[in-house]
Order: sequence, then C-alpha cells, then structure tokens
Amino acid sequence: MVQEPAATSAPVEQAPVAATTPEPAAAAQSAVAAEPSGAAAARPKTIILDPGHGGDEIGAASAIAGLPNLLEKDSNLAFAKRLRELLETDGYRVLMTRETDGRAPGFTRPDQAAISSAGTPEGLTVSRSDLQARVDFANESRGDLFLSLHSNDSGSLDENGVEVWYCDDREVGQRNSIWAQIVLEHVLDALRGYGYPATNRGTKEDRYFRVRNGRNFHIFVLGPPNPEARHPRATMMPAALVENLFMRHARDQWVLRDPAAREAITQGMRQAVHRFFEWQDG
Repeated sequence: MVQEPAATSAPVEQAPVAATTPEPAAAAQSAVAAEPSGAAAARPKTIILDPGHGGDEIGAASAIAGLPNLLEKDSNLAFAKRLRELLETDGYRVLMTRETDGRAPGFTRPDQAAISSAGTPEGLTVSRSDLQARVDFANESRGDLFLSLHSNDSGSLDENGVEVWYCDDREVGQRNSIWAQIVLEHVLDALRGYGYPATNRGTKEDRYFRVRNGRNFHIFVLGPPNPEARHPRATMMPAALVENLFMRHARDQWVLRDPAAREAITQGMRQAVHRFFEWQDG
C-alpha cells in the first residue's frame, strides 16, 4: 500500500514470510536480452527493487485469528529479497532501496523540533525524506529499471486483486506504461498458474493517485519533480509500482501467506523484467 506521509502503528506480532504488451507474455521465458555490443555490453542491466515502507511505517497488515499478523513492510521486503536472488542468477545487477527493516541508504531524519515550530515543514517530512533517498539511490546507482513492491489496503474489505501504477507525465512515460502493463500481465498469469484467478484491477496513471483541494499529486517514487510538493528529484529510469493483492481481503490475504503463491508472484515479476528488456532492446 502506498502511504504518504508515513503512518505509525503500535507494535504487533509479526508473521514469518517465505523469503496488453507488444508481444505475448510467453516470450518472457527466454533469457535476459543481449546488451548492445561495445562498452555497454560489459555492464549488466541494473534493476532497482524498492520494498515499500519500513521501520515505523508498517504499511498495511493482515490479521487472521489464531495466526501472527503479517505486516506489509515485511512482506514487501521478503518479495524483494527473493526477486533479487532470482534476477541475480539471470545475470542482472540488482540493488534494493532497503535491505533491513529500516529506511533507505542516504536517509536523513528531518529536525522534528524545527518542523513543529514552523507549523508546516519547509523541507521534507520524515516519509518524504525517505522516499527522496530511495529516488536518489536509484539514480546514483544508474538503474535501468525500477520496481516498487507493495500490497494494497482499502476501507472496504471487498477490494481485492492486483494493480500497477505508473507515471505518464515523464520523458519515459511510454516505457513506464508498457513496463506497468507487463508487470500486471505476468503477475496475474503467475497467480492463475498457481490456481488463484486474482482480480485484474488494471494499470493506473499515478496523477490520479491522490487528489487534494482540487489538485492531483503523483506517487513520489514515480512522479516528476515538484518542489512545491517537497519533491526535488525524480527517478530517471522506467518505473512502476505493483500492488500485489490486498492485505485484508478474505482470500487475498491467505494467498499472500502461502509460500507457493508468493513464489509464483515473484516468478511473475522476474519474467516481467525479462520481457520488458526483450521489448525495449529488441
């Protein structure tokens, strides 16, 4: 679940977590697309995985009577670690915006006293400082592709399924849209193969993620820079944010707790990476 600014919650017991595109999705079974000849061929593609939330920002949570709670921040991190393992065996260079239950590398906590005395922060809030650190890490690492991993939540327990967000209002807007569609198709295909026909909630343009006082606000890690919204720098590579099922839906949350389902979702994201580069470099 995308959450801006950060939400805090009382500590809860945590559950263990098992670590339309240009061509048909089946083409994703092939190996990593070849790099161009020359100097570029020596550098493997760099994938930036962004496990959403962390630290005191837990995101959504699944609570089932008699079982430990499953926190979104932990689920996201487990997905990212397993996906990194798979992609590294495929020859990619894979970096994560966080590898522990904490904030991103380069995160600097704002001076809360200054924020409180000012009434409204003149700089970045804690959550936005963390998100900006993730963006900066992706850019400084020369990422070729960015995927933010989340699971969803809603005020309605009937909401379910998979959706993928992207930003069209960027220089790489078309690639963002195609990347989002590829991720969506492969995750849904993987879940069908597992035996769970998850609801297809589609791809969503992030300018409609949040509307406040008649103004639209992008998702921080996807959208363009906006100094007025305390967002000085943006990701410079194709990027998408996937919401892998709903943490509190009656069926989705059971699927998210099943190691076999989690592996299927991860394999779907893995194949999506292959497929995107086949399309882009082909």
